[in-house]
Amino acid sequence: MPILSIIIPVYNVEKYFRRCLDSVMSQSFRDYELLLVDDGSSDSSGAICDEYAVRDERIRVFHKTNGGVSSARNVGLEHAKGEWIYFVDADDEVLPCGLQALVSGIQDNVDVVMGGLQKCDEEGNTIYKMEKGLEFLSKKDGILINYGASKVCVGNWGWMTIRLFRNSIIREHQLHFDPDVVYNEDELFIVRYLCKCRGITHYINSSVYCYYENSDSVMESTKRYFNPKVLTSFASLVRMYQCIAKDAELDTELLRIAKDGIINRYLMIRGQMEQHNAVDKVVLKDFRHQCVQECGILFVVGYMIRRAKRRITNLIKRKLKNIRI
Repeated sequence: MPILSIIIPVYNVEKYFRRCLDSVMSQSFRDYELLLVDDGSSDSSGAICDEYAVRDERIRVFHKTNGGVSSARNVGLEHAKGEWIYFVDADDEVLPCGLQALVSGIQDNVDVVMGGLQKCDEEGNTIYKMEKGLEFLSKKDGILINYGASKVCVGNWGWMTIRLFRNSIIREHQLHFDPDVVYNEDELFIVRYLCKCRGITHYINSSVYCYYENSDSVMESTKRYFNPKVLTSFASLVRMYQCIAKDAELDTELLRIAKDGIINRYLMIRGQMEQHNAVDKVVLKDFRHQCVQECGILFVVGYMIRRAKRRITNLIKRKLKNIRI
């Protein structure tokens, strides 16, 4: 049984895929199996999977019809034999010694090991790094960072690819990715996993992963046009709240933030629709209904009042800045 099962979903990434695979194969840490799940690629990505599998017996390849990144990751989970699970995206790379840094954080009372991340442009130039000078996160803070609401780890850290997950917890609770969620699926899985944990998150204060801006990705495409895949992120936020609401260990502050997340996502989607002239009144009506159903009408009204107050306050601040005495 290897210590790590590394799962890489693969779909039409021939341009970047060798860079990703080479970054894994060149790691100083070697006790892993590498599961490549070809999600019905129409380019040479599937052939590259087979090529690398011939080179190294630790690599196993699974070819399937196209079903999306969530279904591909599920295939990897079904076949994973390692004690810990690590997910990598095929158009990114693991930084040198990244695996060793993560594995060094494994302890008996730890259910998640998390490292830092650096973001690069398509040419490989570093845009920024996300690293924090802390060591351990509670279960609550481990969830809060997915909402960008943690006071000990500022910013949104909902990256699947900077974490190790215990395979025993995944199997015991039959955790999986929702195939119908293709945007924000990472945060949904992380929150579901953390709600089943008793241990803590061990943070390794070094970058372990490089995320590359890719103009073809769902995230980047939303800057140019309205991508319908973004709609699935609303279901993700709803399911995250439902999971948190069932966990008796978690307090009312986290429930409030999870409810805020649902309404925030509705407003984000509405804003993107308006920006790209793609307003769908039927979809928005359904999302508003779900906001009320999950959060309650009084909470929704209260949220909108708080939001209006913040906007007015920010407007006044901007006006005052421009006043010259």
